[in-house]
Amino acid sequence: MPNTRYLTYLVLAVLLIGCTQKIPYRTERDTLPDNDGVIREQKTAVIPRPALGPEQECERGRCINIVEFDEFGNAESRKQFNNGLLAAKGVAEKDGVVIVYIHGWHHNAKVGDEDISNFHKLLSKVEGKPAAGIYVAWRGESIDSETIPGFLPSYGLTFWERKNNAHSIGNAGAVAELIRTLSDIRSHYQYSRLLVIGHSFGGAMLYSAMSDTIAEQIRRDCQRNSSYTPIADMVVLVNPAFEAMRLRPLYSFARGFEYPAGQKPRLVILTTQADFPTRVAFKLGRYMGNVFQSYPSGIYKDQDVTAIGHYIPYITHQLTEQQCTSQAKGLMFSTSATGVPEESKQKCIADKYELTRCDADRDCDVVAPGHFITRGTAGDHIPHGFPIFNIRTTKDVIPNHTDIWGPPMHTLMNAVLEEVNKDPLETESEGLIPTDCGVPTGG
Repeated sequence: MPNTRYLTYLVLAVLLIGCTQKIPYRTERDTLPDNDGVIREQKTAVIPRPALGPEQECERGRCINIVEFDEFGNAESRKQFNNGLLAAKGVAEKDGVVIVYIHGWHHNAKVGDEDISNFHKLLSKVEGKPAAGIYVAWRGESIDSETIPGFLPSYGLTFWERKNNAHSIGNAGAVAELIRTLSDIRSHYQYSRLLVIGHSFGGAMLYSAMSDTIAEQIRRDCQRNSSYTPIADMVVLVNPAFEAMRLRPLYSFARGFEYPAGQKPRLVILTTQADFPTRVAFKLGRYMGNVFQSYPSGIYKDQDVTAIGHYIPYITHQLTEQQCTSQAKGLMFSTSATGVPEESKQKCIADKYELTRCDADRDCDVVAPGHFITRGTAGDHIPHGFPIFNIRTTKDVIPNHTDIWGPPMHTLMNAVLEEVNKDPLETESEGLIPTDCGVPTGG
């Protein structure tokens, strides 16, 4: 028994030594109102503070504003929050591009975090327009993986705790408030653009915050009314760490409508085959965590334990690095006014990455052998112009779960930015016919 007690003390000591701070890195946390409802200046710091980093980091005229959120989904500082919005407004007024990035596991707002540096590189790819970045920061790492005693516990014990926290922050409302306010700015300045990206648990947080908003966007799209601006020009999830069951309501909703010519994807999911954490560890953890969960059928269980990028029935596209066989460029698959495809099911990106719709047997055999999706009448089939792209890639495009900033991904993000930057009058108004889609077609 004494040996067991000492071992317990040792484990607790290791965890305490390696814990990351629970206070913001870039701002003073807002004080709460007194009993009379008034917010007064905090006279004495309750927790000793480290030196704060800057709220904005700039390189070559491109600036990233850091906006931090606590464990419960509250903005750490309304001033910091509003400063990010003001920076975005300043760029939108000049018809620029605002990119929001939500980081994943093992990242935070600490000065020197490599995701901030890599986000700068993505901002630099915006050409010919002003650009600003909003870096949504949260406690993506609860045990410091950069310390010797914290490394193994951080990677071995915190995956599910951080996943649950990411969903909680996304559901809390403040992240959704940030994105909706940025959307209001985007709507006010017609030629500005808004691109929102989430990686890993950041993708889980983003989806939790925006799934209802994306559903509203899809409802507006099917109405074929060109009088509105999109809630976001595109939402991109890279190696997202959440289960297919969470996408099921939106997927079912979206497949019930017919879409106009020129329909843009509203949700783009990118997952590599080589993503071990979401392909293997995720599934193992979900099995262990749901051992007492009962399901109506095996399909329900499969959806609840499989990460969305590895759930083959929902895969819509394949992305590979190879010499293109198609002359069609970019991400968009053109359709006629009746919604029927006018061109090849392959698209070529930068002459060396081929994006293929999984329309027929063997189309996507590299990433999903034997899988295909029959497109046709909404409800019974996946409709043409389906606004959800669930793209599975090869290792050549995205090497693993965390290596998302290499040349292939920069090339792909360039294609996304080109699509986002297109004139809305060319891409969202052409061929649109107002219609009532309050009741979906199909069964």
